[in-house]
Amino acid sequence: MTTTNTKNIEEISQLESDSEDEGLFDNYCSNCLLSFSDPASYRNHYKSEIHHYNSKRAIAHLKPVTLEQFEQRKQSTLFYYL
Repeated sequence: MTTTNTKNIEEISQLESDSEDEGLFDNYCSNCLLSFSDPASYRNHYKSEIHHYNSKRAIAHLKPVTLEQFEQRKQSTLFYYL
């Protein structure tokens, strides 16, 4: 049984190191479901209106809106209602 546990620990360690190398979740916004190619655009996104809007929607357990949907809602009265 010790051999099995050791093997599982080694597999988990390998998976963790593989995912760190790939950077799967680097520059990813989980509220907006968007990925960014560089850290600067990622940081700027966190300051944007759409991120704040989608963060409020996430708190209310609503799906995020796309940039196009956000712009449409911004032009209408729906913007003030989630």
